Amino acid sequence: MKNESCILINDLSVQVETAELNKLINTQIDQLFKSRGPIVISVLNDQEILITPISNADISISNDRIHGYLPVKIETNLRVPVKAVKVEAELMVEFESTLIIEGESNIKVTSSIINIEWTTGPDITPKLVDFIVPDEMVKDIVQDSLPTINEKINETLAEVVNLSSLLTKTVWHKILEIPLKNEESMFLSVKPEYIEIYKVNILENLIKLAINTRVIVKPIESSERPDTKYQPKVTFLESYADNKPLYIEVRLDLQSLDLPALKVVKSLGSIEKAIGCTIEKILVRPVGEDGVAIAMRLKGTLNGGLSIAGNPVVDQQNLMLDIESLTFNFSGKNVLSSLKGNIALSVAKSFMRKQFPIALKPYIDNLISTVNEMMSNLQLANGLFLKGDIHEWQLLKMDIHNGQAIMIVNSNLTMELVPEK
Repeated sequence: MKNESCILINDLSVQVETAELNKLINTQIDQLFKSRGPIVISVLNDQEILITPISNADISISNDRIHGYLPVKIETNLRVPVKAVKVEAELMVEFESTLIIEGESNIKVTSSIINIEWTTGPDITPKLVDFIVPDEMVKDIVQDSLPTINEKINETLAEVVNLSSLLTKTVWHKILEIPLKNEESMFLSVKPEYIEIYKVNILENLIKLAINTRVIVKPIESSERPDTKYQPKVTFLESYADNKPLYIEVRLDLQSLDLPALKVVKSLGSIEKAIGCTIEKILVRPVGEDGVAIAMRLKGTLNGGLSIAGNPVVDQQNLMLDIESLTFNFSGKNVLSSLKGNIALSVAKSFMRKQFPIALKPYIDNLISTVNEMMSNLQLANGLFLKGDIHEWQLLKMDIHNGQAIMIVNSNLTMELVPEK
């Protein structure tokens, strides 16, 4: 694993009620036909039949099969010896589709038309040429075109349920703003490096799947903008999830925490006021396997660099961060030649010691609140959203090791796929 800040999420449950599935598929069908126009079938020397859905499809799923009824309207202008005639009719198309995982990153759809029912028409105008173009002639034309119609419906459904295509429409790179004290904020760039999707599990009235993902986290300045073209690697797994509890592991590279640490300190204005200095820069570095050093560049009563080093210890029950064996080092030796400088350094050390232990829960709560807000606004496509909310969480482990702060969290989070927010 790369030594960078990231969030590992395994066995995240995503579900959709079968009642909502109809809405989702119909929303996608509606969006597709609005952007593409009707299905066009060539018949009789390059003449065309136009096919358009007229109302919602009735969809059901069993195992890996989609069974549905799709009401459609057909329109065509036929050129006959007397003159051109307009034909309109409405059909109920019964179809069945099979979903097949093809390779690691694609779902293939194979559809077949089981039956068609003429619900109205054919309505032929002008009426005077009814005898030239009888109803049975039109029905025969449509019947002869069934293989092509089936192919077009198959293409449409394949695009509707194509998760790979759907995921490419999503803006995955997000900028999170985490509020701190005194109206300060910390900004994080987050983007999933990969997404692994387990096989869909179909229950009585619920469709469930699970995903694994690794999200890259990088502290940034507020002026940066997300990369709207970024896409993670998506892999479809050939196995079902094991119904394991949700696993969230946060790994923060200490060397990436310079900016967040400065933001947090700036939000606590009492520190700069107490030591009579402006903190211009902060560096966070690992020391050995489980130690940490924090260096600050000061300007004011103390001009120079003040470093704090020790071994971080986390009270897992009370979520408090302390530093044992705390040591200080100051690089501005010329300041210490004066009584004022020595007093200022003594005050700074005393104040720094009193900052520990640090309560971690407010920062974790703010992070989770920001993640909840992001999850409630994750739009996959027009009219299609992923919605989730972390109500409760439990810290299983928090430690600093080999230059990384590691936090493992347990939660019962479940994401829902919904047609609207």
